[in-house]
Amino acid sequence: MKMILLAGLTCVGLISGFETKAEIFHTDIGRTHRYSEKSEIKKTGTITRGRISASFSARSDNERPELEIPVVSVSLDGVVVGIMENPAPMGDIYAVMQIEELDLSNPYPEVVFSSFTGGAHCCGVTKVLTSDPSGERWHEVLIGSLDGGPKQATDPLQNGQYVIVTRDNRFHYKFDCYACGLAPTRIQKLEGRNIVDIGNQPEYRQIDRENLQWASSYLSTNERPISNGFLAGYVAMKSRVGEFDEGWKQMLAQYNRESDWGLTECLAGYDQKGKCKEKEFVYESFPDALRAFLQRTGYINNE
Repeated sequence: MKMILLAGLTCVGLISGFETKAEIFHTDIGRTHRYSEKSEIKKTGTITRGRISASFSARSDNERPELEIPVVSVSLDGVVVGIMENPAPMGDIYAVMQIEELDLSNPYPEVVFSSFTGGAHCCGVTKVLTSDPSGERWHEVLIGSLDGGPKQATDPLQNGQYVIVTRDNRFHYKFDCYACGLAPTRIQKLEGRNIVDIGNQPEYRQIDRENLQWASSYLSTNERPISNGFLAGYVAMKSRVGEFDEGWKQMLAQYNRESDWGLTECLAGYDQKGKCKEKEFVYESFPDALRAFLQRTGYINNE
């Protein structure tokens, strides 16, 4: 088993535009890291908040010893209450660990653990260890495997309630290429053992309004037609701020009528071989496909 050297530090980073503190771990000490000058190199790291402690380490993959699996062990008053492991990356470990308050219904803060798997656009596998209301039972909750590197919980409203703020990965490649599209901000809250979308709540509208400033400027300064992937995200954000009709009207005037990207959809789900269980449904136009998609993802009502 090769020796693992981890750079652990308390840093302040910008995740989706909000400052957040977290412990960062990186195995490649030879590579320049923007936080490396602020901390000593160490093999493992531990953070503590009140009675909760979280320790980061890594172990060899049993099937492929050359790979390392990132591990976080969580303790309450020195007694281990849970261990979280993420997939071994195809390369160096890059991971984030936090202790923050994500669910006010239980007596202890949560431990957030996220690490990068490697690969193009993928993925930051993010998990949370949380207790039940009694504080006696602990559960691991998978936030998801999301585009980009490790994710961090943030407090965008500065009210002590941490949430997961990311780009809505459901928009990636949906109606156009990855770089062509626009993914709205997705805000998720931990409620017990469930992850709930709360981005439609009025207090978060300012986030979408700020994103719309840039999106609106892009639409006004670029020639038609506009990428349907970009317009999908634009209409979704306009809906979130109560301006769906305006956004829909602009989409109708600028969308690419020659593109059939996203018009074919498997509504019945896929079998184990990756084939659609029933004949795929074909929408007549991008507006039809977009309306169905926004209804299914909760951006507009089924009206």
